[in-house]
Amino acid sequence: MRKLAILLMLAIMLLATVKAYNMQNYPEGFTLAGTTKTVVVGENAAISDIRAANQIIAGLQAKGDQELIVEPDYVLPDLDKDSLEIVNPFAVGAATWDKNIRTYGRNMIIVGGPCANRIADDLLDNPSDCTEGFKEGEGKIIVFEMGTNDIILVAGLTAEDTLAAARILRRYYNYDLKGEEITVSTDEVVKG
Repeated sequence: MRKLAILLMLAIMLLATVKAYNMQNYPEGFTLAGTTKTVVVGENAAISDIRAANQIIAGLQAKGDQELIVEPDYVLPDLDKDSLEIVNPFAVGAATWDKNIRTYGRNMIIVGGPCANRIADDLLDNPSDCTEGFKEGEGKIIVFEMGTNDIILVAGLTAEDTLAAARILRRYYNYDLKGEEITVSTDEVVKG
């Protein structure tokens, strides 16, 4: 019994290794043909988390700086939608609710912090205060490795903070993303 407990602890430690994927490689592993992609939103999350998920999916669908989905809050002059090259057409079901995730058996992008998303809560070790580690005016992009799969958490203290981090992933090609944790100034993203 004792050996089984030790083996189980070792397996958990191997599966929950944090921060192996480097954001410099983004969106690799999330856009390659044949990979399973999932954007996960909290079942009871605010509508802003759904908007954030849409931002991320839009960035993954287009090639480079070619926008695929134009939302009212973006003014993109001279955009020729017919000339867009879709490199990763997401099927319906690319996004799901947190309640539908049972394992970390695929690469995933988790949208929303531990107050809004059960997967985020689990990744951050179920903090007693679900706002712990987040500050108003900052969004975060944090990478976790779960076995052979990469999990990216996109979250902030407020809805605006989460949306700001998602906007960075939407236009990842405009940013020098590096490391396993990126802090985003909400004011700079909104102004930019």
